[in-house]
Amino acid sequence: MDWVWESKRTTGPSGLQNQNAVSHHLFAEPLDSKPKKQKQEFGSMLEQKHQQGILWSPKERECLFLLQRCRTRKTLLQIHALILRNAIDANVNILTKFITTCGQLSSISHARHLFDNRSNRDDTFLCNSMIRSHVVMRQLASAFTLYKDLRRETCFEPDNFTFTVLAKCCALRMAVWEGLEIHSHVVKIGFCFNMYVSTALVDMYAKFGNLGLSRRVFNDMTDRSLVSWTALIGGYVRRGDMGNAWFLFKLMPGRDSAAFNLLIDGYVKVGDMGCARNLFDEMPERNVISWTSMIYGYCNNGDVLSARVLFDAMPEKNLVSWNAMIGGYCQNKQPHEALKLFRELQSSTVFEPNEVTVVSILPAIATLGALELANGKILSSYIFACGFSNDVNRAQRVLNQAVNMEPGNDGIYVLMRNLYAMEWWKAVKEIKGLMRRSGAKEVGSSAIEVDSRVSEFIYGGIAHPEWDVIESVIGGIPDAMAEEEKRRAKIARMRELHIIEYGFLCSP
Repeated sequence: MDWVWESKRTTGPSGLQNQNAVSHHLFAEPLDSKPKKQKQEFGSMLEQKHQQGILWSPKERECLFLLQRCRTRKTLLQIHALILRNAIDANVNILTKFITTCGQLSSISHARHLFDNRSNRDDTFLCNSMIRSHVVMRQLASAFTLYKDLRRETCFEPDNFTFTVLAKCCALRMAVWEGLEIHSHVVKIGFCFNMYVSTALVDMYAKFGNLGLSRRVFNDMTDRSLVSWTALIGGYVRRGDMGNAWFLFKLMPGRDSAAFNLLIDGYVKVGDMGCARNLFDEMPERNVISWTSMIYGYCNNGDVLSARVLFDAMPEKNLVSWNAMIGGYCQNKQPHEALKLFRELQSSTVFEPNEVTVVSILPAIATLGALELANGKILSSYIFACGFSNDVNRAQRVLNQAVNMEPGNDGIYVLMRNLYAMEWWKAVKEIKGLMRRSGAKEVGSSAIEVDSRVSEFIYGGIAHPEWDVIESVIGGIPDAMAEEEKRRAKIARMRELHIIEYGFLCSP
């Protein structure tokens, strides 16, 4: 939820705890999820503000109201103009909410410019919102750099929310050294017994694959939540250590659906469908994830019949469930059943096939030649697959149908032209005429002149007479780069050894 009063800052552990509770609650729930609840909270916060004797102006209330309902960048800029025109930017709560909204609308550069040009940048709430906005936008290096700059240049005092976000940031980046640095700051400042921070560290080390440190932090926790248990169990599941995962699962108090789903997924990935089915039957409440994981597992083990029984018994299906079952039929060489289920998906549901659906059903369509069932997306993928295998005849059979369904897909024309160029040069002109009539444009064309000879390269094209040589050279570049990196690393190590040897020689 959001807040509208200016909390009074106090020093010492009690002050940090009070501040932490508010900041954690601030980001615990999306603002836009419950409009009615927002309205009630907005009124109650203003009432608390009134009781504290700190009243907001009507313009401040208006800005907060507009920020809570902002959906576009244009509206965000208009709100910013309103803030500047009425000198509301001094209200740190309004500014914090504005920065958070910028992050949600992918306007992080605007938020950072505003933040960097503020004279007083040590407010914990404000700094946390800026750090979190970087993490939300996956600008992980910027988030960590901002934290270090704030610690070095301002009086910023991090709280439990700061370290929770930074630990998540390190886990996403797989930044091991930065994670250890954050852990040392946690211990130094005194948040090592905070449940939220410790849980974030458990999850961070588990994602690093360092289950020893993850388990140590977990064992040192005085209070554990279900999330704490799930984070550690998830680390063992990702490693494939189902023995330790099962041991912790049995010790876990009040197991929830997330823990059950985690174990089921782990057993499915190691191919132990017996244990997965026992857990599935033991679950007090199953959700779509539980059913779909079991369907994937049975299909991967060749038991399509059991998968279909579960699929038909599902109380609620989503597109992922349909894709899993369709893909399972194709995986187990049952194209007729896959096409039958695909027809049912199109005729009896509101789901629109996505890229996964296309990849799942394409083998069945190609095997049976049932191209009349395909939509534009599937036909486009089919043509690209034909292009990859240089099968001009099959691509030509579906060209007109694909063009009628997706006349704006320029890539179809370019690929067909390149295919024709390899087989029938006359047909290239026909494709160019078709492109002009349909208004299609060239895609990714580049040219280079070598020895008074111009060579043109088109995206997706492999028709160049020296294509094999070009491909072999390009394929060797990564190996050459890897060898160069090894050579440089070796030189660097030798340099370090010489420096150490020189130090020993010069020491008394």
